[in-house]
Amino acid sequence: MTSLAGSEPNLWSVKGGNWKVCEGLLNKSSATLNKNTQIIEIIKKPTSTDGGRPLYYLRSVENLINTPFDVVIVAAPLDVRQNFIGCQECTNWPVQSELGQFQQTVATFVNGTLNEDVFGSKPNTIGTMEKPDIFFNSIGKQTSVYKGKEPATPGNVWKVFSRKPLTDEQTAKLFSQTTELKEVIWLAYPHYTPPDKFLPFVLDDGVFYVNAIEWSSSAMEMSALSGRNAALLTARYFNKTKPASQDSGKVHGEL
Repeated sequence: MTSLAGSEPNLWSVKGGNWKVCEGLLNKSSATLNKNTQIIEIIKKPTSTDGGRPLYYLRSVENLINTPFDVVIVAAPLDVRQNFIGCQECTNWPVQSELGQFQQTVATFVNGTLNEDVFGSKPNTIGTMEKPDIFFNSIGKQTSVYKGKEPATPGNVWKVFSRKPLTDEQTAKLFSQTTELKEVIWLAYPHYTPPDKFLPFVLDDGVFYVNAIEWSSSAMEMSALSGRNAALLTARYFNKTKPASQDSGKVHGEL
């Protein structure tokens, strides 16, 4: 059901780009941002201070970042090969070969006219079944984010979801006329092969995993809830003597 939400027309974005949300949060938190730093390993070291809580160090592609961290929050899907981070000393760390995969989704935005010879009268949303002979998943009419406050882009803008980039012939079959086209290729949703193995939210005493939520429901809104859950787990980890990993059964109650 989550994947169907993307075909709906009444979806909104932030003027100037959704990245402005992250920029605003970073500015509000006064956090230090290390750009272009790919982390490949988390190193756990025991300590006799701070109630016996371990310290964590991060190793990047270039070197070991010589700064100890009390807590590490992983906010990237470890299932994607280039995102995987190792941690040999962590108690619940996944084995890379046992992880699932995300399936490619292509979002094609088309400013044009829907082909009435194919779809009949003008629908706002078109859904399909995933079959080899159907080359797209859904088509949804897009609404301007300006909502009358500023002139909207003329014409009709549609979003087409497909597994592969559309060919010129396929685009011509869907639209009788096109004036502009933009394609975005991304890893949108997990590829489910039941029974799936769900990763825990707690990967170690002080390591929490935001993207564990994606295998139950992959959406920005769910990831925001999971981010809040990671913050709650961090607070509990500091406020309780007992490590959070020994009480992971209550994690779902905090979502």
